[in-house]
Amino acid sequence: MTKRSTGRLAAVAMERRDVAADAGVEGRHFVGHAAVFNQRTAIGDPTRWGFYEVVAPTAFDKTLREADVVMLSDHDPSKPLARTSAGTMTLRADGVGLLADVPEIPATTYGNDLVLNLEKKNVAGMSFGFQVVQDDWATERQSTNGGLEVEVEVRTLLEVRLIEVSTTAFPAYAGTDASVRAVRSALQSRHVRTGYGLWTYERAFSLRQKIADELREGKTLSTDTLNTLQTVLDGIASVDETVDALQPMLAGLMGVPNPDSSEDDDMGDDDGRALAEDMERRRRFMGLRLESLRAG
Repeated sequence: MTKRSTGRLAAVAMERRDVAADAGVEGRHFVGHAAVFNQRTAIGDPTRWGFYEVVAPTAFDKTLREADVVMLSDHDPSKPLARTSAGTMTLRADGVGLLADVPEIPATTYGNDLVLNLEKKNVAGMSFGFQVVQDDWATERQSTNGGLEVEVEVRTLLEVRLIEVSTTAFPAYAGTDASVRAVRSALQSRHVRTGYGLWTYERAFSLRQKIADELREGKTLSTDTLNTLQTVLDGIASVDETVDALQPMLAGLMGVPNPDSSEDDDMGDDDGRALAEDMERRRRFMGLRLESLRAG
């Protein structure tokens, strides 16, 4: 595993995580785990646009001493079920995860509905809403079903501020809109600490999908797509030192010859003519890929 970053930051956005864990009722007494420790969960598709997440056993230690946490039905603030400050719910970390204990589900309409749905197993999971205080990002290699080796992101929640826990009918959501929102929120938090631009990620992912759709339909890439690609390639070509370091890997990923393998690699940095030739070589390199995309 390769370490990416560890940081502490002020909470900037609430995230939610649904858990396929035990949640049940006996009479009107509810007990369930809103989070599970040391269990890797896929947020989105980690091999393409998401990441894996792990909750550390210490993640809730501080917030359990300080926070006033409400339990909701399906994250709906108009349907409160219990609250720690009211003494109607206790939360504690056990050997499994974050355990919620509600001695009596209220006899409201939605409370009665929840009891029935829990008994019928229509509702079988829990979720927790939180803000990140401290997390850790790392990367590691993983094989895909197609036999490719890819790098995946692994996020460990070290400390969070707990806001709410909730019963949910959808404890697993790797391919849903909820997962997209989770990825977006997590990347927004990382942007505050590391400078990663969230808009860059979203626009790049959207462009990737657009290119794939156009090629899949046998179309020549549209002018709009090509112009966007040209902007990206021009930006890469303009960053001399970064391209120097990444160009061999970029060449391999794009499937084109590596221009750094040419005989004129020993050009002096102080030689203006050599620098101009070097930049021209980079433009030709980027042009190779752009022309291949135009050709479809």
